[in-house]
Amino acid sequence: MPDDSGIRPAVNPDECLYCQQKVDTPHKSDCVILRRKVKVRYSFDIEIEVPQSWTKEDIDFHRNMSSWCSNNAIDELRATSKDHCLCDAFNCEVLE
Repeated sequence: MPDDSGIRPAVNPDECLYCQQKVDTPHKSDCVILRRKVKVRYSFDIEIEVPQSWTKEDIDFHRNMSSWCSNNAIDELRATSKDHCLCDAFNCEVLE
């Protein structure tokens, strides 16, 4: 959470659990509470069903240039993950 102070009731109530800085003092620069945004690319290699007669070009067009909504890919990932874990099919690349 943006307003997370790092204070956890199970430990010292006056300091951050992660960097041990006291309340009302800045977190250390390597504290996990300090966050930033980065851009990443997620990619998954999964099997999907398409019409038997479709070529690679047909599939590329359907998924990238037609009215097919990419949100549908989330349903395909969910369906695939019901059968097995997706870790072996997943890759994350940091873009910036």
